Amino acid sequence: MTRYFSSVRVVFVAALALLPGCLCQGEREDSGSLELGKTHLEPLEARELTLAADFALDAPVGVTGAAPVVIVLAAERASCGLPKAQKRSFVLCYFGADDEPEKEVRAALTVVKKTYAAYVAKPPVTLVGRGRFGRVALEWARNEPTFFTDVLAEIPSSDLLPSSEFRAFADRGGHRFALVAERGAEADRLLASTRSAPAAFRLFAPGARSVNEAFAWLVGPPGLDVTVPVP
Repeated sequence: MTRYFSSVRVVFVAALALLPGCLCQGEREDSGSLELGKTHLEPLEARELTLAADFALDAPVGVTGAAPVVIVLAAERASCGLPKAQKRSFVLCYFGADDEPEKEVRAALTVVKKTYAAYVAKPPVTLVGRGRFGRVALEWARNEPTFFTDVLAEIPSSDLLPSSEFRAFADRGGHRFALVAERGAEADRLLASTRSAPAAFRLFAPGARSVNEAFAWLVGPPGLDVTVPVP
């Protein structure tokens, strides 16, 4: 019986990886956010790789294990930086004009994996959507919650999704969700209705400092307060 269920799991994972338009190639690994893999490797050195002009990669030079991936979707390159991710993860940032860059991001991620091989940890991946890409990040997380298990979206309050969407994200494998949005009636209702959601959820006030605080919470240790928004 154990052998039977193991076979079913392998078939299911293989089928999931073949879904069209899915960024989730590769088996999901339940390791902590931004924690290096346990396999010891030689210290990582910078390598040459060719990415499209609207991509930037910050590689964790010096790591000796598999490092997780953070995908950032930003309106401009200046918004790509995430201090808490530096030296601990591969930060792949897209800052182009295409509002639906899924195909481009998938191609760039493949290049990173081929270039750095064993230094790139298996999924899940952390996703950050800034500016106009906040709503894109919400959509990607909704479609692939077992791949993008930890998500930060910077959006206007008018674009907030109903609480049922965040509960669905949690029910389907999502871990943490950080929203950077103005406080208002919609945001307050969302915050109140997600207090008992199975995934950790937190609302942060707008601003560059809040984005960094939200990201620190997103990849931080479990047990952090997830209900009290930043003033």
